[in-house]
Amino acid sequence: MLADEYVRPRPRASDGPLVTVVIPTYNRSEVLRHALRSVLDQSYRRLEVIVAGDACTDDSEEVVASFADPRVTWVNLEVNTGSQGGPNRAALEIANGELVAYLGHDDLWRRDHVALLVADIQRSGADVTYGACDSVFSQGRIAGRRFTCPPLGEPALPSSVMHRRSMCERGAEWRDWRETVNAPDYAFFESLVAAGAKLSRVPALTAVKFPASARRNVYREHRSREQERFARRMNGRAFVAWEILTGLLLLPLRRRTRLPIDQRAYTEPGELVTALRRVRGLE
Repeated sequence: MLADEYVRPRPRASDGPLVTVVIPTYNRSEVLRHALRSVLDQSYRRLEVIVAGDACTDDSEEVVASFADPRVTWVNLEVNTGSQGGPNRAALEIANGELVAYLGHDDLWRRDHVALLVADIQRSGADVTYGACDSVFSQGRIAGRRFTCPPLGEPALPSSVMHRRSMCERGAEWRDWRETVNAPDYAFFESLVAAGAKLSRVPALTAVKFPASARRNVYREHRSREQERFARRMNGRAFVAWEILTGLLLLPLRRRTRLPIDQRAYTEPGELVTALRRVRGLE
C-alpha cells in the first residue's frame, strides 16, 4: 500500500508561473553537476536557476558555465557565510519567479518534481507545498533510507519544498545559523509556518537527499559515486517502488546504527551547525 500511494500517477503542470530554482553550493563541483542536470532535465520548463556559491574557490563556476543554458545564473558571495542560509538569501534577492524551489548541491530531483509541485499549488491555492524525499544514508556506519513526507506543519526537507516568493515579504526568512538552535533549513520552514502559510503536500517520491551530516569529511574527500549511481536510474519506471522496498528492508538495520552526532544535545544558537561542520570536514 505504501509503494502504491507514492507510485500512483498524479496531475502534472506543463505550463504556469515562472519557478526560481535555488541551488546553494560550496566547493563540491563533483556533485553540483548532477544536481544541476536534474534541474535542467525537468519536464516543467518555465524555470530560472540561480546557483549561489558561498564564496566558492573551486571550479564550480566553470561547471555551471559548461551547461551553457541561458536559464542558469551563477552568483558567488565574497565572504563565506558557513551554511546554506547565506547563499539562499542572496539568490532570493535576485529571484524573479512567482514560486521558489530549493535543491541541495548534492541532492537530486526526478524529472516530474517541479511539475507535480506546481500542479499542487495551482490546485490547492497553497503558499507552500512539498513532496516526499528519500534520504539515503551512507553504507558505512549508517545504513538505510528515511522517507519523509511529514504531516502538514512539521518541517520538510528543503530539496522537497516549493513556496510562493511572496512568503518572504510576509516574514519567512533564511536566518543566520549563529542565531538559531535548529538547523537553518528547519528554522526556515518554521518561519514559513509562522508567517501564516497555507500548506499542502504531494505524496509522491520526487527528491533524493544524501545527508552530508551522515558522511564524515565529505567536503574533503569529494565523493560523487552515489549521485552518479542514482542519477542513472532514478527516472526509471520502477525506481520509486524499488527504493521504498529497499528502505523498508533496511529499516531494522538503520535503527541499530548511530549518526555521527546526537543533534538533540545542542541547545545553544550556532552549536548544532558548528558540530555538523566538523562532521562534514569544514572545520
